[in-house]
Amino acid sequence: YQAALSLWFAPVLAASVSEAEALMVNREFKVVVSDNLMPGESGASFLARMRVARPRMQRILVTGFLRHDEVERVKQEAGLSRLLNKPATITDLASAVFEALDAYAAASG
Repeated sequence: YQAALSLWFAPVLAASVSEAEALMVNREFKVVVSDNLMPGESGASFLARMRVARPRMQRILVTGFLRHDEVERVKQEAGLSRLLNKPATITDLASAVFEALDAYAAASG
């Protein structure tokens, strides 16, 4: 995904939740995309924490493992911009990021 997304964005990758949080210490991100299966913590709980810590940052979750009854709860708890089911295409992911950037700009005034 990184190479394809680099056509439109400057993606920064993290291999784990702790690595993502370390990157966020000195840098503000407008959008974060997380897989739900992350080392150390689920992407859903990570994004729920980011909703509190960085409320303006838009959050996108990619998952193939949420049960139907969990989807709405996760959307609400994490304040997701989008939830993408695997396998997500590059087009779907890029579209979700563009929409999230628009939402970030609208929230910023």
